[in-house]
Amino acid sequence: MNKAMYEDYFKEKIWMHEAVMLLMLFSLFTGFTFAGRADAEDAKNIVAAKVNGVVITNDSVIKVMKNMLENKERKERPEELRNKALNSLIIQELAWQKAKAEGLTVEQKTIDEAIEKTKTSYGGESGFSAFLEQVSLTEEGLREILVKSYTLKLIIAREVSEKVTVTEDELKQEYEKEKEKHRKPEKVSVLDVVFFLKMDDADSIRKAEGVLKKIHDAEEKNPLRLVPDGTFLVRDIDLKKEEEPELYEEAKKLKADELSGVIRTSDSYHIIKLKEYIPERQKTLDEVRRNIDVKLIAEARSKRLKEFESELKKGAKIEIMDAKGSE
Repeated sequence: MNKAMYEDYFKEKIWMHEAVMLLMLFSLFTGFTFAGRADAEDAKNIVAAKVNGVVITNDSVIKVMKNMLENKERKERPEELRNKALNSLIIQELAWQKAKAEGLTVEQKTIDEAIEKTKTSYGGESGFSAFLEQVSLTEEGLREILVKSYTLKLIIAREVSEKVTVTEDELKQEYEKEKEKHRKPEKVSVLDVVFFLKMDDADSIRKAEGVLKKIHDAEEKNPLRLVPDGTFLVRDIDLKKEEEPELYEEAKKLKADELSGVIRTSDSYHIIKLKEYIPERQKTLDEVRRNIDVKLIAEARSKRLKEFESELKKGAKIEIMDAKGSE
């Protein structure tokens, strides 16, 4: 996959690990603090886990769970949700420790720009100050949180994103496997004059034929130019075989811009003009390459994330506490 496609993908899809995204959200909007910074003796900050001796508080886990619950499609039971939230915080801490040990740093300019963007989003210094007060943070504290967040982005990019590749052969194999899904459907576009007349009535048929003559006599032969009189309306529609089979079959008999006669369907009379007919066709690999590439990258990235999580946990001392903060 070339660099441009890679960059486009991450503009549209996930750029960071879910845990990093959660950290960013809580950093900016709920006063989420670093694992290990909270006072473990504080009743509301019972220790949920220790990662190589660094504390993760129960308060932090609850905040992550609340964010997860904003996704109304989540179906996990509370205990399962808590385990996922705690695991995401453990992975964050392990990734942070690895990044620090390997000397990954974020440029000061990046943090300064993030602060300025935050100030702008809150309408300037006064709004920014009000925001900091609301989430119980100082600007220095917010800078520390941003440093951690951006550092985690760096290590995730290095250890996951940059190690994910999709080969041309893999693209071709996926295309062949899902070939039937990559078909461009048939298109039957018509202008449809649909009448609100009594069925099988001589006056109704004469009325419909009179409207057909008006269309034929007009220079443009355009049903949209008709003046409605309450007995009909004109639709600009793409016909679907399963929805309007009778009109669909009649439309396929016409040439582009050709008018039908008066058509009787099961419940009404119609006159149609074929605007465009495009037969169904198989899309080429180049036409669907981007979609396949995005799908395969997402799958490969998910796999690599799991591998990276396992690598982080290998050799780490992770202590999970009970609800009271005991091992």
